[in-house]
Amino acid sequence: MSLRRALVGVALVGQLAARAGAETGSGSGSGSGSASEDYTTTVVGARSEEKSASELEDAAISTDIISREEIEDSGASDLATLLQQQGGVAITRGLGGSAVELMGLGNEYTVILVDGQRVVGRVDGTLDLARLGLERVERIEIIKGPASAVYGADALAGVINIVTRRAPARTTGEGSLRYGQGSLLELGVGGGVRRGGLGVRLGVSMRRRDAWDRHDENLSTDGSALGEVSADGRVEWRRRGPRKLRVTVTAEYLRRDQQGVDAAATGAIFDTRNLTETASLRVTPEWRLGPRTRMSVTLYGTMWRDQLLDDQRNSAELDTTTDSREVLAQLEANVDHSLGRHRVVVGGEAALGQLSSPRLGAGEGGSGRGALFAEDRWVVLPRRVTLLPAARLELDSTYGVHGTPRLAGRWDASARWVVRGSVGLGFRAPSFKERLLLFENPGAGYVIEGNPDLEPETSLSETLAVEWRQGKLLRVSVGGFRNDLENLITTVSNGGSGEALRFTYANIGTAHTQGLELGLRVRWRLVSAELGYTYTDAVDTSEAAAQPLEGRATHRANGQVTLRARWGGSMTTRVALVGPRPYFVDDDGNGSLETFDAATYATIDARAGYDISEDSSVFVGVDNVTDAGDTRFTTLPPRLLYAGVTAKF
Repeated sequence: MSLRRALVGVALVGQLAARAGAETGSGSGSGSGSASEDYTTTVVGARSEEKSASELEDAAISTDIISREEIEDSGASDLATLLQQQGGVAITRGLGGSAVELMGLGNEYTVILVDGQRVVGRVDGTLDLARLGLERVERIEIIKGPASAVYGADALAGVINIVTRRAPARTTGEGSLRYGQGSLLELGVGGGVRRGGLGVRLGVSMRRRDAWDRHDENLSTDGSALGEVSADGRVEWRRRGPRKLRVTVTAEYLRRDQQGVDAAATGAIFDTRNLTETASLRVTPEWRLGPRTRMSVTLYGTMWRDQLLDDQRNSAELDTTTDSREVLAQLEANVDHSLGRHRVVVGGEAALGQLSSPRLGAGEGGSGRGALFAEDRWVVLPRRVTLLPAARLELDSTYGVHGTPRLAGRWDASARWVVRGSVGLGFRAPSFKERLLLFENPGAGYVIEGNPDLEPETSLSETLAVEWRQGKLLRVSVGGFRNDLENLITTVSNGGSGEALRFTYANIGTAHTQGLELGLRVRWRLVSAELGYTYTDAVDTSEAAAQPLEGRATHRANGQVTLRARWGGSMTTRVALVGPRPYFVDDDGNGSLETFDAATYATIDARAGYDISEDSSVFVGVDNVTDAGDTRFTTLPPRLLYAGVTAKF
């Protein structure tokens, strides 16, 4: 029997185990609370929630946690900046913004969540992480590995979940101010209050900075000027009694205005303005049906609008305006039940999505999906062996029914040695762009058309990790991963039309990514340090290609050291080293692509702080100390000096 068949067999066994667990436990859940006394927020590793960050570290699914303290020590103001030096995570920057890569797979294979709900609004297939601010974030949860069994389509490489801050236990307030080069100004205020069973938290923030440019040969800018305002609110209401009830309502709004200058190959100069707005509302009632059973229902709606204006200087001939809008409405219900050594989660969800854009052939497109899922946290041997079988049955209005089983497990070989592994199937439905796009660029002489006959991509993914730890002092981990993709969607030539080349999308590709991740973490008195290294082999195995996947670095390393003083001072230094990345470009204009390796680069960020009092502190820092980056493949912002202050009461 081949390894592939064996792994698929194991995954199917996991699916049957999940169903058996559901029959014995009669429960389900997706983002519901645990059966413990306290309500909790969502966690990505499993549909059932863990109670604390320490429990996440002890879960069957390996989950990386970035705490609120680590977020503040980093000095990062958005998710892209924070993750660019995280071990095993790659951040790429392009026309669509800052995108994430996990396990050698592009951003379209990773699902981004806020409190367990999907974030929408992709530009050129990229979900820009730079628009996700960190002011209201309590922690970041990262799971790398097959997650389609839990979170559905697109979660082939993993999930990144942003957990927002809850209403406080008492009246609190806080504020922060940061100022730096390039007229950087960031201001945030927030606070909350609780009266009996009612808790409220509100926050407002703003950011601005000038445009930046790494070359003076032309008038174009590499980075746009930014003006951003965001607001968020959270209301929690609890009712005590035999059948406890908690209702949570969260809302957020973001307005992001970016302005820059583009220079076309023809010599035309364009003043560009990109105005992005997002808004979301989530309502979640949660009931305690018994000492071991919880149920939750989530109603979620989100909207994204992107307006792009290209204004040609001294002429209106090539002026363009693009107004794109995407909406998602979702209803989700879950039950979480504990019975003996089983903690069973079952539930379902239904969602409707719609995208309208002048770049779509019909002007708009819509899709609907429904899903049933089940997961069983089965403690086979207490403190020794835990299995986490899961399965999801998803119905897509365009692509029919898909089943995605997964089996994960944890073996505590001793008090110091832990082994985790997972195997699962996944799929990614073609995006609106790949199916319906109709984009003409007469200046460059090409047309891109969508293909409504595309089939979903599918994957088989495996992970295995071994961890050794000495209490909280030292932790060493070694892990490997493998992803095999079928029906890979790629761009192909579709002939010509007059003088214009025509391209479309087709399922002609296969690919695999595999690699090794090493990690070291030390916590000793007032010193903490983390080191990481990732080796990635990402190959397009199609007969027509048989070449490395573009933009994937074979070698990546990262490190972070934080020193704290008893007198209130602290110093954090973060380093990331990225090896050469292959790109395929036609530099000489002969119509054929040549391989080009982008150069190795390193980024260093440093931040020092001092606690003036228990509730206030000042800080200074430098981002990108080495001023790494170029205008072509590594469009990193230039070196930035900044200073600021935070206060709480």
